[in-house]
Amino acid sequence: MYPPIASHAEPPGFLDVAFDWVDEPLIALEANTRLVLDPVYARAGAPVATHAMLLREGVVHRIHRAISELPETLGMIVLDAHRPLNVQAWLWNEMVTIVRSEHPEWDDAAINAHARRFVAYPELLPNRPTPHSTGGAVDVTLFELATGKPLDMGSGFDEPVEASVCDYFEQHPHPIYTERRRLLIQAMSVGGFANYPGEWWHFEYGTLRWAAATAAPAAIYNAV
Repeated sequence: MYPPIASHAEPPGFLDVAFDWVDEPLIALEANTRLVLDPVYARAGAPVATHAMLLREGVVHRIHRAISELPETLGMIVLDAHRPLNVQAWLWNEMVTIVRSEHPEWDDAAINAHARRFVAYPELLPNRPTPHSTGGAVDVTLFELATGKPLDMGSGFDEPVEASVCDYFEQHPHPIYTERRRLLIQAMSVGGFANYPGEWWHFEYGTLRWAAATAAPAAIYNAV
C-alpha cells in the first residue's frame, strides 16, 4: 500500500554541508484530537526537560501537514522536540549505561560507538549543532484514535536494538510492522522531513542531516 523504505546509510559528510541560518522562532506544539504530546524525557526526570514541546515555526506547520496524510483512524504522538544540550547529555549518559549493562564484555570504545547509533554525542561545535538542539528534529509515533493506544512499530522508542533501524522490516518482512513504518515514513516525507535511518521515530527538517539527505542547498536551522 505504501512505498518500501529504501535502504540508505547516513548521508556522507552531512556535518559539512553549507548553511544559511534562518532566525525562525520556536513555538509550542498544541495538542488536538490527532496530535498527542508525550514529553518522555520530562516524565523520566531529565534535568531541565520541560513538558512544553517546542519546534521551529516551519516545522510545526510540517507536522500538521504530515498528520493530514495519515488515515483518518490514526493520529500522531510527539515524543520529543527541541532538546537543550544538558538534556542531551543526560540522554547520552542514560544510553551508555543501558548499552554497558547489556554488553558488559565491550570496552568503552565499543560502547560509545553503539550508543552513537542511537543518541547524538552532547557537544557544541561551531556550525555543527546536534539535531534536536536546532528545533528542527522531532521524534514521533502513531496512535489509534478509537483506543488512544500507540501503534506497535516493532521496537520501542529509544530502544538500542537492530529492529529500531528504520528499514529493518524491509529486510525482515513483518505483516504489520513493515506497513506501519512505511506509512510513517510516507507521511513525514510528504511533510518535507528526512528520516535518520538508525531510528524509525526520528525525523528532521532544516538541519544539516536534512540538507544532505534531500540535496537542499543549505541547512537553515542552527542550535537555538
